[in-house]
Amino acid sequence: MVVAVTELQGSVSELTLYVVSVNATANSSTQVLAISTDVSEVIVTGVEPDTDYSAVLTVTVHGGHNITSDPALVRTTSGGYRSLSYYCS
Repeated sequence: MVVAVTELQGSVSELTLYVVSVNATANSSTQVLAISTDVSEVIVTGVEPDTDYSAVLTVTVHGGHNITSDPALVRTTSGGYRSLSYYCS
């Protein structure tokens, strides 16, 4: 389920993107990125080739209430770019 930011009560104070490697054979790593509220795309660097990742976006409004997206599952290519793009809409 995707919930629009406009459905929250109050203005957005913070966006946080959590990116976790989910491969059983890879060393599990988590990246936590604080995102400016006026950004619509985030490039995540430092990812490993041929690895599965789960990305979750948390939106926090003034007053501390938050909502979290469903996980977006992605796989990097082998020998390809070492970054992921995450689009915020």
